[in-house]
Amino acid sequence: MKLRIKGNTIRLRLSMSEIEHLKNNNELTETTALIPQTFAYSLLIGNTDNNADLYANYADNRIAITMNTGIAQEWLNTDKVGVSYRYIQANEQEITLLVEKDFKCIDADITEDQSDYFENPLKSC
Repeated sequence: MKLRIKGNTIRLRLSMSEIEHLKNNNELTETTALIPQTFAYSLLIGNTDNNADLYANYADNRIAITMNTGIAQEWLNTDKVGVSYRYIQANEQEITLLVEKDFKCIDADITEDQSDYFENPLKSC
């Protein structure tokens, strides 16, 4: 699972095997060893505040994004690429959350193993 943060936008991208893990376990977590603590980020399936599509929480060096169960079932079991949601936090700041399926790059210069990524729909262009 890839994490990208820019300003008040948080994006997660998942590979095919990560999607399968999420289907079977309702949770997927990655960690990064930082000195002196470990940072974690998770995607959870469950109930969200105010029935939002996505909800984020940060505690104990972990960003946890929860995807509403109904939205998750549609996203996990269809060709739907992603889920996005914007909400206003208690401190009046807007945050945007995105969870997407990770596609193979169509750039021939990429050397990363992409065998676990979804086929890029732009490949046929």
